[in-house]
Amino acid sequence: GLSFPGKSVRVKLEGAGGGSWHYGLAPHEVPGPGVGPDAVVEGGGYAFAMVAGRRVPAQEYLSSGGLIVGGDIELAETVLTNLRVFAV
Repeated sequence: GLSFPGKSVRVKLEGAGGGSWHYGLAPHEVPGPGVGPDAVVEGGGYAFAMVAGRRVPAQEYLSSGGLIVGGDIELAETVLTNLRVFAV
């Protein structure tokens, strides 16, 4: 239910499931070419998956360094805290 019009986050993961993605943080928003992210989340794919799957609280990986945030740190932490994976 959260929305941050005009804001975006870049997620860069290493290891299995790794890659880099740049997402808009409001419905139907896609960051344009050359637009930098407002917030950044980096770390291991496994740590990110554990947080997204609600197996481990985001703060645990943030404290241990398994996930690192940058840019607008409060926004990045909000994204991680509210991240959810939907299974069908």
